[in-house]
Amino acid sequence: MKRVIVVGVCASLLFLSGLALAQKPSKGNGERQPPKEAITACESQPEGAAVSFTTPRGDTLSATCTLLDEQLVAVPEGHKGRGGKGRPDEAAQGD
Repeated sequence: MKRVIVVGVCASLLFLSGLALAQKPSKGNGERQPPKEAITACESQPEGAAVSFTTPRGDTLSATCTLLDEQLVAVPEGHKGRGGKGRPDEAAQGD
């Protein structure tokens, strides 16, 4: 009887961990999408506009509207972006 319970618990844990790993990334190539608040903040703004938005966690961020993958998105100040390489304008300034 004890063995049946142990096997059942192990099977349940295996199933639940599989569900956690099976979550789809936001894009097919594994890249994360910006939060909808970052997209909404730039809907009626030109590229380069200074905006602020509230994150899903409740933080208010100052950002700049930047064109990413043909979509205008509010990119927070100091954000490193994809792969930690920084925004192109930061690289051009030199450290």
